[in-house]
Amino acid sequence: EEFVKSAKKDNYTPLLFISTKSGDKKNPLTFEEKVDIIKSLKIQGLIINEDKTLNNIITVYRNLHQIGVERVKIVCGEDRYEAYKAFADRNKTRFIESEVFMSNDKRLKQDGEEISATACRQATMDDDFDKFKRLFASKDESRVKKYFGIIKQRMIDLNTKKKRK
Repeated sequence: EEFVKSAKKDNYTPLLFISTKSGDKKNPLTFEEKVDIIKSLKIQGLIINEDKTLNNIITVYRNLHQIGVERVKIVCGEDRYEAYKAFADRNKTRFIESEVFMSNDKRLKQDGEEISATACRQATMDDDFDKFKRLFASKDESRVKKYFGIIKQRMIDLNTKKKRK
């Protein structure tokens, strides 16, 4: 919601690109599952990219340039900031304006607990449904139960696979 509010204030279209990475401990959900969760939030004005080929900064920039976008602001996490900033600087001639911002460093908290994917994954491994429910983005009870089960099973499977190696 903050992302949409900020984009609208600066007269940008809030377009969200979701990671296609999956199948490991940091990314137990598929692209389609991530899209489902984001859609369930029903954030007014947010446009969710569902094109899996736009899965990195290079393909995103190329696509935005091809469709005639002139002003780009990329918001990313701290882990991607330096690489995205360097890429944007090398490709700034494609756009009238091209900037990269690090997402707000203040951690979101709910009931005094940090909201993060890491905390959600840990709650599933601790079999702590109540904590997972508090931290999970969607408040749709059936979705919360569904993804608690999916994430828990995939984390167990990934841990089992790692132990066998």
